[in-house]
Amino acid sequence: MKGLGIEANVTYIDTQSPAHQANSVLGPTPPNGGLNPDGTVPQTYPNLPYNGLSKWAYNVQLLYSRGKVNFRLAYNWRDKALLSTNVNPLSYATSGGNPYTLNTSPTNFDSAHSYPVYNMVPAYMAAAGYLDMGFDFKVSEKISVSFNAGNLLNTISRTLQEPIPGVFQPYDYNVSDRRYDLNLRVRF
Repeated sequence: MKGLGIEANVTYIDTQSPAHQANSVLGPTPPNGGLNPDGTVPQTYPNLPYNGLSKWAYNVQLLYSRGKVNFRLAYNWRDKALLSTNVNPLSYATSGGNPYTLNTSPTNFDSAHSYPVYNMVPAYMAAAGYLDMGFDFKVSEKISVSFNAGNLLNTISRTLQEPIPGVFQPYDYNVSDRRYDLNLRVRF
């Protein structure tokens, strides 16, 4: 089939940042307000990755380009990625020393849908995949129309917290919604 193409790639990055410091909720808590004697935060998570880098990521694109028509359908996925090691610095202070609770259901408040939000623990962007589409049509040499749609699967972006090394719990949910745009380009 003329004009049809596919493009794909996979990325693997295994990182460890010795500079990250974070507290485990299990302690032990040093006597100096939770800090080491030199004022640094105890490093209870020695193998944290660099911020923003997913261990695995891939994308696949289906492309079509022929004559006046261009079409692109792309799926992008990435593994979880560290966002911060200093999340919710006020959660304990503002709740009387106890973590507050995140509820992930608008109607069900049981323990299966409620999670404590901890202080000074690593937070991650959860793994997620997004499907996007683009279409261009060249009406004439001077006029073209394009239509783009983002997040066609209406993927929910989730944030995870790691209160204990290796244990991940929900922290936040966000729906970016589907996005559409229609463009008309005119050259003078």
